[in-house]
Amino acid sequence: MHTEETARAVREVLAHVSSISTGVHEQVVGFVLDGTEPPTAFASDAFAGWPGDVAPDARRTVYRTASPEALARLGGVLRDGGAFGRTSADVPAWLMLLVDDMAAVLFPAGLADRPALVRADHEAAVARCTPQFLEQIAHAGGVPHRAATVTTLMALLHREPGPQEPLSRMIENAAGDAYLAQHADVVPRVVKRLDAAGQLAAVACLARHPEPHSGLVVALANSGSVAVRQAARAVVAPSEEPLTAELHATLDRFRAAAAARDIPSGTVDQWLSTARPCVVLSPDGDGPVVGRLGGPVLLPPDAPDPEDHLILTLDLAAFPQGVSSLPLPSDGHLLLLATPELERVLDGGVVYVPAGVAVEERKVELDYEPYAYDSPEDLDAELRGQPELRLERAVSLDAHHPYVGLALGRPGGLERNDAWAGAINDTWPTFVPWQIGGTARDHEGWGDPVLGSAAELDWAVEPADWVLLAQWEGFPMATVYWTIPRQDLAALRFDRVLVQMYANP
Repeated sequence: MHTEETARAVREVLAHVSSISTGVHEQVVGFVLDGTEPPTAFASDAFAGWPGDVAPDARRTVYRTASPEALARLGGVLRDGGAFGRTSADVPAWLMLLVDDMAAVLFPAGLADRPALVRADHEAAVARCTPQFLEQIAHAGGVPHRAATVTTLMALLHREPGPQEPLSRMIENAAGDAYLAQHADVVPRVVKRLDAAGQLAAVACLARHPEPHSGLVVALANSGSVAVRQAARAVVAPSEEPLTAELHATLDRFRAAAAARDIPSGTVDQWLSTARPCVVLSPDGDGPVVGRLGGPVLLPPDAPDPEDHLILTLDLAAFPQGVSSLPLPSDGHLLLLATPELERVLDGGVVYVPAGVAVEERKVELDYEPYAYDSPEDLDAELRGQPELRLERAVSLDAHHPYVGLALGRPGGLERNDAWAGAINDTWPTFVPWQIGGTARDHEGWGDPVLGSAAELDWAVEPADWVLLAQWEGFPMATVYWTIPRQDLAALRFDRVLVQMYANP
C-alpha cells in the first residue's frame, strides 16, 4: 500500500512521461506504485539526461515514503527510459541509477537556504536512505539475499569521473559506519573488486572507524596505487605533529567559512585531517629573523664552489623547536640553491653548514638566463636588496590529497570549486613568499610537486616518504620547490634534493 503523498510525488516525478501520452503516464505511475503491468509503449529516451533538476522536492518525498519495492520499480523505469549514470558489472543498472539519483537529491548544494519544512523533509529522507535500506531495495529488485550486501557496497563505493561528494555522503555517516562494521567480513571482497578510485572511497569510509577493518587498511597501505597507499598509511599511522591553539583557531575559521557556503562538515573534516604545521617567511613575520636572500655565499674552506645560484640562507638555530613538520637540525645553516631558468626541473640543491664551522666567502660566476630577469646579477641584486625574513607559524593543508579529488571529482580541484575557493581565500592568504615544510601549494594545477619528485627520479624511495623542504613564490606566475626524502633530511644527506619550478608565464 502507498499513501496519497507518495502517489502525488510519483506522479510529479514522472510528469514528463505524459508528453508521450496520458495513458502511458498513468501506466508508468501504476507500475511504480502498485507493480501493475508495465507500459508496452515506453520511449527509450524518456529519461535521457536524468538526474537533473526535475521535481527535486517530489523525488525527495518519494525516497522518504515509497516502499523498497516501489523504489526498485522506479529504478527500472529510469533504466528503461535511458537515464544515464555510473555503470558496473557488479551492480544492476537500475540500482546504480537509483543510488545516483538518491545521492543527488539528498545532498544538494544550498539546502541551508531552503525553508524549514523542506529541510525537515530532507532530514527524514536522509535518515531513511541508509545502506541497510539500499540493501532492502536491492533485494526487492531481485538481487539475492546472499549477494545484496556486496551489491549495495559496490553501488556506494564504485567511482567514475565527476563530482563524488553527494555519493560519498551516502555512506560516510554513522549509519554507513555501522553497516561497514556489521559486514566487516564482506568489505575486503568488495574492495578487491574496486579500482583505485573506488578503493580511495573505501579508505575514506574506513578511516572514520578503522578498528573493525584493521587488516584491510594495512593491506591497502601496501597497494600498488600510490594514492591508495598514501591514504591508507595516513590511517595506519596518523600524523602526530602537534598544532598550536592559534593554528587550531585558523582551522576553526575555515570551518565557519565553509559552513557559511554550505560545504558539508564531514567533507571539511576529512580535508582538515591533512593539516600540518609549517613556517611562513616574510619581512613582515612576527617571529625571529631566520633567513637572508641572495649572497654572500659562505661555505667551509674545503667545500666545493657551488654551481648554482644561492637563493636563501636559513639560520636553523633561530627556528623554535617543533615549529614545522620537518626533522630540521637544531642549529647550523641551510643554503638553498637553484638555477631558475624556465624549466620544470632545475639545477640546484641544498648545502648544510654545521654550527661552529669556519666559513669563507666565495665568488661565484654564474652563466645562465634566469626567468623574468636580464641576468643572474640582476636577480642577485634583487635578492640582496630585500629585507631579512622573519618566521611566522602557520598551518598548511594538502590540496593534492586523494580525498580532494574523490570529493570534488577532480584532483587538485579546490581552487576551481567556487565554494571551496571562497572559504580558502577567507582563511589563508593567496600569496606566501616562502614556506618551509608542510604541504605544497600548486597554483598552476600541475599536481603535487612532492609526489612529482618521486616520479621524476628513479630512486628506491617511497613517494609518501618525500617532503617539501621549501617553496618560493618569487617569480611572476611561478613557484620554485625544494623537495627531499624525509629520511635524508633527518640524516643530513642532501644529494637527493630535487628542485622544480611550476610556471605559467
